[in-house]
Amino acid sequence: MGFNLARRSIGLLLGSLLTFSAAGALAENSKYVVVLKSQNNYRMAKHMSERSGLFLGTRAVTKTYLDNLGMVIVEGDESTARELGQNHLVDFVEKEFIVPAPKFKIHPVSDRANFIPPKNADLTWGVQAVKADKAWAITKGGNARVLDLDTGIDEQHVDLVARIEKTKVFTGNSIKDEVGHGTHTAGTIAADGAGSGLLGVAPEAKLLIGKVCAGTGCNSTAILQGVDWAIAEKVDVVNMSLGGMFSSTAAAQAYAKAETAGVMIVAASGNSGISSISYPAKYPSVLAVGALMPDLTKASFSQWGPELDVMAPGVDVYSTVPQGTGREGQIKIDGTIVASTLFQNSNPGTGLVSGNLAFIGLGKPVDVQGKDLKGSIALIQRGEISFDDKVKAATGAGAKAVVIFNNAAGMIQGGLSVATTLPVLMIEQSVGETIVASLNQGNTVASEMGVVVTDYMAQHGTSMACPHATGVAALIRSVNKNLTPAQVRDVMKASATALTPNGANEMGSGLIDAEKAVAQAATLN
Repeated sequence: MGFNLARRSIGLLLGSLLTFSAAGALAENSKYVVVLKSQNNYRMAKHMSERSGLFLGTRAVTKTYLDNLGMVIVEGDESTARELGQNHLVDFVEKEFIVPAPKFKIHPVSDRANFIPPKNADLTWGVQAVKADKAWAITKGGNARVLDLDTGIDEQHVDLVARIEKTKVFTGNSIKDEVGHGTHTAGTIAADGAGSGLLGVAPEAKLLIGKVCAGTGCNSTAILQGVDWAIAEKVDVVNMSLGGMFSSTAAAQAYAKAETAGVMIVAASGNSGISSISYPAKYPSVLAVGALMPDLTKASFSQWGPELDVMAPGVDVYSTVPQGTGREGQIKIDGTIVASTLFQNSNPGTGLVSGNLAFIGLGKPVDVQGKDLKGSIALIQRGEISFDDKVKAATGAGAKAVVIFNNAAGMIQGGLSVATTLPVLMIEQSVGETIVASLNQGNTVASEMGVVVTDYMAQHGTSMACPHATGVAALIRSVNKNLTPAQVRDVMKASATALTPNGANEMGSGLIDAEKAVAQAATLN
Protein backbone atom coordinates (compact mmCIF):
# COMPACT_ATOMS: atom_id res chain seq x y z
CA MET A 1 0.00 0.00 0.00
CA GLY A 2 1.06 3.65 -0.32
CA PHE A 3 2.27 5.63 2.66
CA ASN A 4 2.05 9.24 3.70
CA LEU A 5 3.55 11.45 6.36
CA ALA A 6 1.22 12.73 9.06
CA ARG A 7 1.30 14.38 12.45
CA ARG A 8 -1.02 12.91 15.01
CA SER A 9 -1.23 12.83 18.79
CA ILE A 10 -3.58 12.07 21.67
CA GLY A 11 -1.28 13.75 24.15
CA LEU A 12 -1.74 16.84 26.29
CA LEU A 13 0.56 18.88 24.07
CA LEU A 14 2.31 18.29 20.77
CA GLY A 15 3.61 14.83 20.06
CA SER A 16 5.00 13.56 16.83
CA LEU A 17 3.38 10.54 15.26
CA LEU A 18 4.59 9.34 11.87
CA THR A 19 2.83 7.13 9.36
CA PHE A 20 5.57 5.69 7.25
CA SER A 21 6.68 7.08 3.92
CA ALA A 22 9.04 5.31 1.57
CA ALA A 23 11.11 8.48 1.54
CA GLY A 24 10.66 9.41 5.21
CA ALA A 25 13.51 9.09 7.66
CA LEU A 26 12.61 7.57 11.03
CA ALA A 27 14.62 7.17 14.20
CA GLU A 28 16.18 3.78 14.88
CA ASN A 29 15.30 1.54 17.82
CA SER A 30 11.86 3.02 18.35
CA LYS A 31 8.55 1.43 19.25
CA TYR A 32 5.80 1.14 16.67
CA VAL A 33 2.17 0.12 16.64
CA VAL A 34 1.48 -2.37 13.87
CA VAL A 35 -2.23 -2.43 13.00
CA LEU A 36 -3.41 -5.54 11.15
CA LYS A 37 -6.16 -5.33 8.54
CA SER A 38 -8.48 -7.71 10.38
CA GLN A 39 -8.69 -9.95 13.42
CA ASN A 40 -8.03 -12.94 11.14
CA ASN A 41 -4.89 -11.26 9.86
CA TYR A 42 -3.90 -10.45 13.43
CA ARG A 43 -4.27 -14.06 14.52
CA MET A 44 -2.36 -15.24 11.47
CA ALA A 45 0.48 -12.76 12.08
CA LYS A 46 0.66 -13.69 15.74
CA HIS A 47 0.69 -17.42 14.99
CA MET A 48 3.39 -17.08 12.33
CA SER A 49 5.52 -14.85 14.51
CA GLU A 50 5.27 -17.08 17.57
CA ARG A 51 6.31 -20.09 15.49
CA SER A 52 9.23 -18.41 13.75
CA GLY A 53 10.37 -16.08 16.51
CA LEU A 54 10.35 -13.24 13.99
CA PHE A 55 7.48 -10.80 13.60
CA LEU A 56 6.25 -11.21 10.04
CA GLY A 57 9.72 -12.30 9.01
CA THR A 58 11.36 -8.99 9.96
CA ARG A 59 13.91 -8.06 12.59
CA ALA A 60 11.26 -6.30 14.66
CA VAL A 61 11.24 -7.29 18.34
CA THR A 62 7.72 -8.01 19.56
CA LYS A 63 6.99 -6.15 22.79
CA THR A 64 3.24 -6.65 23.31
CA TYR A 65 0.32 -8.30 21.55
CA LEU A 66 -2.93 -6.37 21.91
CA ASP A 67 -5.35 -9.22 21.29
CA ASN A 68 -8.53 -7.17 21.65
CA LEU A 69 -7.38 -4.39 19.34
CA GLY A 70 -5.73 -6.46 16.62
CA MET A 71 -2.51 -4.51 17.08
CA VAL A 72 1.07 -5.38 17.96
CA ILE A 73 3.67 -3.17 19.61
CA VAL A 74 7.13 -3.84 18.24
CA GLU A 75 10.58 -2.32 18.45
CA GLY A 76 12.85 -1.85 15.51
CA ASP A 77 14.68 0.52 13.23
CA GLU A 78 13.50 2.57 10.26
CA SER A 79 13.97 -0.04 7.61
CA THR A 80 12.21 -2.70 9.69
CA ALA A 81 9.26 -0.41 10.27
CA ARG A 82 9.02 0.35 6.57
CA GLU A 83 9.20 -3.36 5.75
CA LEU A 84 6.34 -4.09 8.17
CA GLY A 85 4.23 -1.36 6.59
CA GLN A 86 4.54 -3.10 3.23
CA ASN A 87 3.34 -6.49 4.51
CA HIS A 88 0.04 -7.59 2.95
CA LEU A 89 -1.43 -8.41 6.40
CA VAL A 90 -0.72 -4.93 7.77
CA ASP A 91 -3.11 -2.00 7.49
CA PHE A 92 -0.68 0.67 8.69
CA VAL A 93 2.15 1.32 11.14
CA GLU A 94 2.41 4.24 13.56
CA LYS A 95 5.41 5.35 15.54
CA GLU A 96 5.12 5.64 19.32
CA PHE A 97 5.03 9.19 20.62
CA ILE A 98 5.50 10.60 24.10
CA VAL A 99 3.57 13.58 25.41
CA PRO A 100 3.61 15.39 28.76
CA ALA A 101 1.84 13.72 31.64
CA PRO A 102 -1.56 15.13 32.65
CA LYS A 103 -1.19 17.93 35.16
CA PHE A 104 -3.43 19.98 37.36
CA LYS A 105 -4.54 23.28 35.87
CA ILE A 106 -3.48 26.47 37.61
CA HIS A 107 -6.66 28.49 37.48
CA PRO A 108 -5.75 32.18 37.57
CA VAL A 109 -9.07 33.50 38.83
CA SER A 110 -10.98 31.20 41.15
CA ASP A 111 -14.29 32.12 42.74
CA ARG A 112 -13.43 30.73 46.15
CA ALA A 113 -15.37 33.13 48.30
CA ASN A 114 -17.30 30.29 49.92
CA PHE A 115 -14.76 27.50 49.53
CA ILE A 116 -13.87 25.64 52.70
CA PRO A 117 -12.40 22.13 52.27
CA PRO A 118 -15.01 19.48 53.16
CA LYS A 119 -14.53 17.81 56.51
CA ASN A 120 -15.80 14.51 57.84
CA ALA A 121 -19.01 13.56 56.01
CA ASP A 122 -19.45 16.89 54.19
CA LEU A 123 -20.07 16.40 50.48
CA THR A 124 -17.93 18.18 47.92
CA TRP A 125 -19.63 20.82 45.82
CA GLY A 126 -19.05 18.64 42.76
CA VAL A 127 -20.87 15.61 44.15
CA GLN A 128 -23.78 17.84 45.11
CA ALA A 129 -23.79 19.73 41.79
CA VAL A 130 -24.16 16.54 39.75
CA LYS A 131 -26.75 15.28 42.28
CA ALA A 132 -24.88 12.05 42.86
CA ASP A 133 -26.08 11.99 46.47
CA LYS A 134 -29.68 12.04 45.20
CA ALA A 135 -28.97 9.03 42.98
CA TRP A 136 -27.54 7.04 45.90
CA ALA A 137 -31.07 6.20 47.02
CA ILE A 138 -31.08 3.84 44.02
CA THR A 139 -27.41 2.91 43.62
CA LYS A 140 -23.96 3.88 44.82
CA GLY A 141 -22.32 2.00 41.97
CA GLY A 142 -21.88 -1.26 43.86
CA ASN A 143 -21.63 -3.55 40.83
CA ALA A 144 -19.84 -1.14 38.48
CA ARG A 145 -16.18 -1.50 37.51
CA VAL A 146 -14.27 1.61 36.44
CA LEU A 147 -10.81 1.74 34.87
CA ASP A 148 -8.85 4.94 35.49
CA LEU A 149 -6.03 5.37 32.95
CA ASP A 150 -3.77 7.99 34.48
CA THR A 151 -0.54 8.46 36.48
CA GLY A 152 -1.06 5.57 38.89
CA ILE A 153 -2.46 5.66 42.40
CA ASP A 154 -1.63 5.67 46.10
CA GLU A 155 -2.79 2.11 46.78
CA GLN A 156 -2.80 2.64 50.55
CA HIS A 157 -4.87 5.80 50.67
CA VAL A 158 -7.51 5.15 53.31
CA ASP A 159 -10.36 6.43 51.13
CA LEU A 160 -9.33 4.29 48.13
CA VAL A 161 -7.72 1.09 49.37
CA ALA A 162 -10.99 -0.83 49.65
CA ARG A 163 -12.14 0.37 46.25
CA ILE A 164 -9.15 -0.90 44.26
CA GLU A 165 -9.75 -4.23 42.54
CA LYS A 166 -6.72 -4.45 40.24
CA THR A 167 -3.77 -2.40 39.08
CA LYS A 168 -1.55 -2.71 36.04
CA VAL A 169 1.58 -0.81 35.06
CA PHE A 170 1.99 0.10 31.39
CA THR A 171 4.73 2.67 31.91
CA GLY A 172 7.42 2.81 34.58
CA ASN A 173 8.12 0.17 37.18
CA SER A 174 5.48 0.81 39.83
CA ILE A 175 1.83 1.77 40.16
CA LYS A 176 2.95 4.50 42.59
CA ASP A 177 1.50 7.88 41.67
CA GLU A 178 4.38 10.33 41.64
CA VAL A 179 2.36 13.05 39.94
CA GLY A 180 -0.76 12.95 42.13
CA HIS A 181 -3.13 13.30 39.19
CA GLY A 182 -4.34 9.70 39.09
CA THR A 183 -5.03 9.53 42.83
CA HIS A 184 -7.08 12.72 42.55
CA THR A 185 -9.22 11.49 39.65
CA ALA A 186 -9.74 8.11 41.32
CA GLY A 187 -11.00 9.79 44.48
CA THR A 188 -13.53 11.87 42.57
CA ILE A 189 -14.86 8.69 40.98
CA ALA A 190 -15.06 6.38 43.96
CA ALA A 191 -13.61 7.59 47.28
CA ASP A 192 -15.57 5.72 49.94
CA GLY A 193 -15.10 8.03 52.93
CA ALA A 194 -13.29 5.47 55.07
CA GLY A 195 -10.84 8.11 56.26
CA SER A 196 -11.97 11.74 56.11
CA GLY A 197 -15.51 10.97 55.05
CA LEU A 198 -14.74 12.19 51.54
CA LEU A 199 -17.10 10.52 49.06
CA GLY A 200 -16.73 10.18 45.32
CA VAL A 201 -19.57 10.17 42.82
CA ALA A 202 -19.86 6.36 42.86
CA PRO A 203 -18.49 5.43 46.31
CA GLU A 204 -19.20 1.70 46.04
CA ALA A 205 -17.80 1.18 42.52
CA LYS A 206 -14.69 -0.92 42.03
CA LEU A 207 -11.59 0.70 40.60
CA LEU A 208 -9.10 -0.75 38.18
CA ILE A 209 -6.01 1.41 37.81
CA GLY A 210 -3.86 1.49 34.69
CA LYS A 211 -0.69 3.56 34.85
CA VAL A 212 -0.17 4.97 31.36
CA CYS A 213 1.56 8.22 32.32
CA ALA A 214 4.44 9.15 34.60
CA GLY A 215 6.08 12.42 35.53
CA THR A 216 8.13 12.32 32.34
CA GLY A 217 5.12 11.86 30.07
CA CYS A 218 2.66 9.44 28.52
CA ASN A 219 3.57 6.76 26.00
CA SER A 220 1.01 6.38 23.23
CA THR A 221 1.63 2.62 23.25
CA ALA A 222 0.91 2.50 26.99
CA ILE A 223 -2.45 4.18 26.43
CA LEU A 224 -3.34 1.60 23.77
CA GLN A 225 -2.38 -1.19 26.15
CA GLY A 226 -4.70 0.37 28.73
CA VAL A 227 -7.61 0.38 26.29
CA ASP A 228 -6.87 -3.23 25.36
CA TRP A 229 -6.91 -4.15 29.07
CA ALA A 230 -10.25 -2.36 29.48
CA ILE A 231 -11.78 -4.60 26.81
CA ALA A 232 -10.18 -7.73 28.28
CA GLU A 233 -11.54 -6.88 31.75
CA LYS A 234 -14.97 -5.93 30.38
CA VAL A 235 -15.03 -2.81 32.54
CA ASP A 236 -18.10 -0.60 32.51
CA VAL A 237 -16.39 2.76 32.12
CA VAL A 238 -12.89 4.09 31.41
CA ASN A 239 -11.82 7.48 32.74
CA MET A 240 -9.27 9.31 30.58
CA SER A 241 -8.38 12.67 32.08
CA LEU A 242 -5.87 13.33 29.33
CA GLY A 243 -5.91 14.59 25.78
CA GLY A 244 -4.31 16.63 23.02
CA MET A 245 -5.00 18.38 19.76
CA PHE A 246 -3.89 15.76 17.23
CA SER A 247 -5.63 12.54 16.28
CA SER A 248 -4.21 9.06 15.93
CA THR A 249 -5.59 6.50 13.50
CA ALA A 250 -4.60 3.65 15.81
CA ALA A 251 -6.24 5.34 18.79
CA ALA A 252 -9.43 6.07 16.86
CA GLN A 253 -9.69 2.38 15.97
CA ALA A 254 -8.99 1.38 19.58
CA TYR A 255 -11.80 3.52 21.00
CA ALA A 256 -14.22 2.32 18.34
CA LYS A 257 -13.40 -1.29 19.25
CA ALA A 258 -13.92 -0.51 22.93
CA GLU A 259 -17.34 0.89 22.04
CA THR A 260 -18.23 -2.27 20.13
CA ALA A 261 -17.07 -4.36 23.09
CA GLY A 262 -19.43 -2.47 25.43
CA VAL A 263 -16.75 -0.42 27.18
CA MET A 264 -17.67 3.24 27.65
CA ILE A 265 -14.88 5.82 27.48
CA VAL A 266 -15.06 9.28 29.07
CA ALA A 267 -12.42 11.93 28.36
CA ALA A 268 -11.57 15.52 29.23
CA SER A 269 -12.28 18.23 26.65
CA GLY A 270 -8.93 19.96 27.28
CA ASN A 271 -7.52 22.91 29.21
CA SER A 272 -6.41 25.35 26.48
CA GLY A 273 -9.59 27.42 26.51
CA ILE A 274 -10.07 27.17 22.75
CA SER A 275 -13.00 26.25 20.53
CA SER A 276 -11.68 22.80 19.65
CA ILE A 277 -12.06 19.59 21.61
CA SER A 278 -9.01 17.51 22.49
CA TYR A 279 -8.48 13.91 21.45
CA PRO A 280 -9.58 11.33 22.52
CA ALA A 281 -12.64 13.32 23.70
CA LYS A 282 -13.23 14.44 20.12
CA TYR A 283 -13.82 10.92 18.81
CA PRO A 284 -17.53 10.11 18.36
CA SER A 285 -17.29 6.99 20.54
CA VAL A 286 -16.00 8.99 23.54
CA LEU A 287 -18.02 11.17 25.95
CA ALA A 288 -16.40 14.65 25.94
CA VAL A 289 -16.57 16.54 29.24
CA GLY A 290 -15.99 20.24 29.87
CA ALA A 291 -15.36 22.03 33.17
CA LEU A 292 -17.63 24.30 35.22
CA MET A 293 -16.95 26.88 37.91
CA PRO A 294 -18.79 26.61 41.24
CA ASP A 295 -21.29 29.20 39.95
CA LEU A 296 -21.97 26.86 36.99
CA THR A 297 -20.35 29.10 34.40
CA LYS A 298 -17.79 27.64 32.02
CA ALA A 299 -14.25 27.61 33.38
CA SER A 300 -12.11 29.88 31.23
CA PHE A 301 -9.67 27.08 30.41
CA SER A 302 -12.33 24.56 29.34
CA GLN A 303 -12.23 23.69 25.64
CA TRP A 304 -15.46 23.46 23.65
CA GLY A 305 -16.76 22.75 20.20
CA PRO A 306 -19.33 20.71 18.26
CA GLU A 307 -18.19 17.44 19.84
CA LEU A 308 -18.58 18.61 23.46
CA ASP A 309 -21.16 16.42 25.18
CA VAL A 310 -21.63 17.49 28.81
CA MET A 311 -20.26 19.70 31.58
CA ALA A 312 -19.19 18.83 35.11
CA PRO A 313 -17.47 20.53 38.08
CA GLY A 314 -13.84 21.31 37.25
CA VAL A 315 -12.73 24.10 39.61
CA ASP A 316 -12.01 23.69 43.33
CA VAL A 317 -12.54 19.95 43.08
CA TYR A 318 -11.50 18.52 46.44
CA SER A 319 -10.24 14.95 46.29
CA THR A 320 -7.60 12.46 47.34
CA VAL A 321 -3.88 12.85 46.62
CA PRO A 322 -0.96 10.60 47.58
CA GLN A 323 -0.64 10.60 51.35
CA GLY A 324 1.35 13.51 52.72
CA THR A 325 1.51 15.39 49.41
CA GLY A 326 -1.52 17.61 49.93
CA ARG A 327 -1.07 21.20 50.99
CA GLU A 328 -3.95 23.11 52.48
CA GLY A 329 -3.90 26.73 53.50
CA GLN A 330 -5.84 27.52 56.63
CA ILE A 331 -6.53 30.94 58.11
CA LYS A 332 -8.60 32.25 61.00
CA ILE A 333 -9.26 35.93 61.58
CA ASP A 334 -10.20 36.62 65.19
CA GLY A 335 -11.13 32.94 65.51
CA THR A 336 -13.29 32.75 62.38
CA ILE A 337 -12.23 30.61 59.42
CA VAL A 338 -12.15 32.57 56.19
CA ALA A 339 -11.71 31.29 52.66
CA SER A 340 -8.19 31.50 51.28
CA THR A 341 -5.92 30.31 48.51
CA LEU A 342 -2.43 28.95 49.00
CA PHE A 343 0.44 30.42 47.02
CA GLN A 344 2.59 27.93 45.16
CA ASN A 345 6.11 27.71 46.61
CA SER A 346 4.77 28.84 49.97
CA ASN A 347 5.85 27.18 53.22
CA PRO A 348 5.89 23.38 52.71
CA GLY A 349 3.76 22.63 55.73
CA THR A 350 5.01 23.14 59.27
CA GLY A 351 1.69 23.75 60.94
CA LEU A 352 -0.09 26.92 61.99
CA VAL A 353 1.44 30.14 63.29
CA SER A 354 -0.28 32.81 65.34
CA GLY A 355 0.15 36.53 65.49
CA ASN A 356 -1.50 39.88 65.16
CA LEU A 357 -2.01 41.28 61.68
CA ALA A 358 0.08 44.30 60.67
CA PHE A 359 -0.94 46.17 57.51
CA ILE A 360 1.98 47.26 55.32
CA GLY A 361 0.12 48.63 52.31
CA LEU A 362 1.39 47.27 48.99
CA GLY A 363 4.55 45.89 50.56
CA LYS A 364 6.83 48.31 48.73
CA PRO A 365 10.15 49.31 50.37
CA VAL A 366 8.67 52.61 51.52
CA ASP A 367 5.80 50.72 53.19
CA VAL A 368 8.11 48.65 55.41
CA GLN A 369 10.89 51.14 55.99
CA GLY A 370 11.67 51.28 59.70
CA LYS A 371 8.96 48.78 60.62
CA ASP A 372 9.58 45.82 62.91
CA LEU A 373 7.15 42.99 62.15
CA LYS A 374 8.71 40.37 64.42
CA GLY A 375 5.97 38.21 65.89
CA SER A 376 3.41 39.71 63.50
CA ILE A 377 1.67 38.48 60.38
CA ALA A 378 2.01 40.89 57.47
CA LEU A 379 -1.19 41.96 55.74
CA ILE A 380 -0.50 43.26 52.22
CA GLN A 381 -2.70 44.50 49.41
CA ARG A 382 -2.27 42.99 45.95
CA GLY A 383 -1.02 45.32 43.21
CA GLU A 384 1.84 47.35 41.66
CA ILE A 385 4.73 45.03 42.61
CA SER A 386 5.22 41.27 42.34
CA PHE A 387 4.16 38.78 44.95
CA ASP A 388 7.83 37.84 45.38
CA ASP A 389 8.75 41.43 46.22
CA LYS A 390 5.88 41.70 48.68
CA VAL A 391 6.94 38.52 50.48
CA LYS A 392 10.60 39.60 50.40
CA ALA A 393 9.70 42.90 52.06
CA ALA A 394 7.64 41.18 54.75
CA THR A 395 10.41 38.66 55.39
CA GLY A 396 13.00 41.40 55.69
CA ALA A 397 10.89 43.18 58.27
CA GLY A 398 10.67 39.99 60.35
CA ALA A 399 7.09 38.85 59.65
CA LYS A 400 6.32 35.23 60.50
CA ALA A 401 3.65 34.83 57.79
CA VAL A 402 2.04 36.80 54.96
CA VAL A 403 -1.60 37.41 54.08
CA ILE A 404 -2.26 39.13 50.74
CA PHE A 405 -5.74 40.42 50.05
CA ASN A 406 -6.95 40.72 46.48
CA ASN A 407 -7.53 44.00 44.68
CA ALA A 408 -10.58 42.63 42.85
CA ALA A 409 -13.55 40.40 43.65
CA GLY A 410 -12.79 36.74 44.32
CA MET A 411 -9.28 35.40 44.66
CA ILE A 412 -6.48 34.04 42.52
CA GLN A 413 -4.31 30.98 42.79
CA GLY A 414 -1.00 32.84 42.91
CA GLY A 415 2.54 31.58 42.85
CA LEU A 416 6.00 32.64 43.98
CA SER A 417 8.98 32.20 41.68
CA VAL A 418 11.25 31.63 44.68
CA ALA A 419 10.29 29.28 47.51
CA THR A 420 9.80 30.85 50.91
CA THR A 421 9.83 29.45 54.43
CA LEU A 422 6.85 31.64 55.30
CA PRO A 423 3.26 30.56 54.80
CA VAL A 424 1.69 32.85 52.20
CA LEU A 425 -2.08 32.93 51.67
CA MET A 426 -4.56 35.12 49.82
CA ILE A 427 -7.91 36.27 51.14
CA GLU A 428 -10.76 38.17 49.51
CA GLN A 429 -10.63 41.89 48.85
CA SER A 430 -13.66 42.61 51.05
CA VAL A 431 -12.21 40.67 53.98
CA GLY A 432 -8.86 42.43 53.69
CA GLU A 433 -10.46 45.87 53.49
CA THR A 434 -12.56 45.13 56.58
CA ILE A 435 -9.42 44.18 58.50
CA VAL A 436 -7.61 47.34 57.38
CA ALA A 437 -10.55 49.47 58.50
CA SER A 438 -10.50 47.80 61.90
CA LEU A 439 -6.75 48.28 62.28
CA ASN A 440 -7.09 51.94 61.31
CA GLN A 441 -9.54 52.33 64.19
CA GLY A 442 -6.82 51.14 66.57
CA ASN A 443 -8.14 47.60 67.01
CA THR A 444 -6.01 44.47 67.25
CA VAL A 445 -6.82 41.73 64.77
CA ALA A 446 -5.45 38.29 65.58
CA SER A 447 -4.79 35.59 63.02
CA GLU A 448 -3.87 31.93 63.04
CA MET A 449 -2.68 30.65 59.70
CA GLY A 450 -0.38 28.25 57.94
CA VAL A 451 0.04 25.42 55.49
CA VAL A 452 -0.98 21.99 56.69
CA VAL A 453 0.18 18.69 55.16
CA THR A 454 -2.83 16.60 54.17
CA ASP A 455 -3.88 13.64 52.02
CA TYR A 456 -6.35 15.78 50.06
CA MET A 457 -6.31 18.86 47.82
CA ALA A 458 -8.59 21.05 45.75
CA GLN A 459 -7.51 21.09 42.09
CA HIS A 460 -8.71 22.47 38.79
CA GLY A 461 -9.02 21.22 35.22
CA THR A 462 -11.19 19.36 32.76
CA SER A 463 -9.27 16.43 34.23
CA MET A 464 -11.29 17.04 37.39
CA ALA A 465 -14.59 17.38 35.49
CA CYS A 466 -14.04 14.12 33.62
CA PRO A 467 -14.17 11.78 36.66
CA HIS A 468 -17.45 13.36 37.80
CA ALA A 469 -18.97 12.25 34.49
CA THR A 470 -17.24 8.87 34.75
CA GLY A 471 -18.76 8.38 38.20
CA VAL A 472 -22.23 9.20 36.89
CA ALA A 473 -21.73 6.76 34.01
CA ALA A 474 -20.75 4.12 36.59
CA LEU A 475 -23.98 4.76 38.51
CA ILE A 476 -25.98 4.39 35.28
CA ARG A 477 -24.30 1.14 34.30
CA SER A 478 -24.68 -0.10 37.85
CA VAL A 479 -28.46 0.23 37.65
CA ASN A 480 -28.72 -1.09 34.07
CA LYS A 481 -25.92 -3.30 32.75
CA ASN A 482 -27.73 -3.84 29.45
CA LEU A 483 -27.19 -0.31 28.19
CA THR A 484 -24.61 0.19 25.45
CA PRO A 485 -22.04 2.98 25.72
CA ALA A 486 -24.00 4.96 23.14
CA GLN A 487 -27.18 4.59 25.20
CA VAL A 488 -25.37 5.74 28.35
CA ARG A 489 -24.09 8.81 26.51
CA ASP A 490 -27.61 9.53 25.26
CA VAL A 491 -29.08 9.22 28.75
CA MET A 492 -26.44 11.52 30.23
CA LYS A 493 -27.03 14.17 27.58
CA ALA A 494 -30.83 13.91 27.64
CA SER A 495 -31.00 14.24 31.43
CA ALA A 496 -28.45 17.08 31.70
CA THR A 497 -29.49 20.55 32.83
CA ALA A 498 -29.08 23.04 29.98
CA LEU A 499 -26.68 25.93 30.62
CA THR A 500 -26.12 29.24 28.87
CA PRO A 501 -24.56 30.83 26.93
CA ASN A 502 -24.33 27.95 24.52
CA GLY A 503 -24.34 29.50 21.08
CA ALA A 504 -21.15 27.74 19.97
CA ASN A 505 -21.83 24.65 22.07
CA GLU A 506 -19.64 25.98 24.90
CA MET A 507 -21.75 23.96 27.35
CA GLY A 508 -22.69 20.87 25.36
CA SER A 509 -25.94 19.39 26.69
CA GLY A 510 -25.30 21.02 30.07
CA LEU A 511 -24.55 19.93 33.62
CA ILE A 512 -24.86 16.19 34.16
CA ASP A 513 -27.62 15.12 36.55
CA ALA A 514 -27.03 11.75 38.21
CA GLU A 515 -30.46 11.67 39.83
CA LYS A 516 -32.34 12.02 36.54
CA ALA A 517 -29.89 9.90 34.56
CA VAL A 518 -30.07 6.94 36.93
CA ALA A 519 -33.86 7.15 37.11
CA GLN A 520 -34.10 7.17 33.30
CA ALA A 521 -31.59 4.34 32.89
CA ALA A 522 -33.51 2.14 35.29
CA THR A 523 -36.58 2.27 33.02
CA LEU A 524 -34.80 1.32 29.77
CA ASN A 525 -34.64 -2.20 28.37
